[in-house]
Formats: sequence, structure tokens, C-alpha cells
Amino acid sequence: MSETLFVSVALDQSVQKPLDYAVPPELKNLIAIGSRVEVPLRKQNAKGTIVSIQTTSPYPNLKTVLSLYRDWE
Repeated sequence: MSETLFVSVALDQSVQKPLDYAVPPELKNLIAIGSRVEVPLRKQNAKGTIVSIQTTSPYPNLKTVLSLYRDWE
């Protein structure tokens, strides 16, 4: 059974603190602290930077990271 990962993301737009998101299985081995990601925020998507990775989150029912931006693409 694979372990679920969660990330804290500092969003580019003005939000006071990082927000937690679940990591989908297809991105689990690709993410790292400093990775740029796209995440859902209210009724739109937002870009941000992963500032921490953890195996638990105190928040239930987290939204999922949508995509990973790669500088080399």
C-alpha cells in the first residue's frame, strides 16, 4: 500500500499562510520542496511553491494538487 503525501503550498497570490493539499499518486515521486505547482483555490486555479512535504495533515478532505510545473518543459 502506498503512503499518501500532503504538501504545504505558498501561493503566488496574497494568502497569509501556506495551504495544505493532497498529492495525487502520479505526482508522488516528482514533487520536492521548491517545486512549482498548480492547485485549486476557491473557484479558480492558483500557482504556488511547495514549502513542506508531510505524510499527515490535520485537515480532512483536502483538495488535490492539479499539476506540476517543470522549468525544463
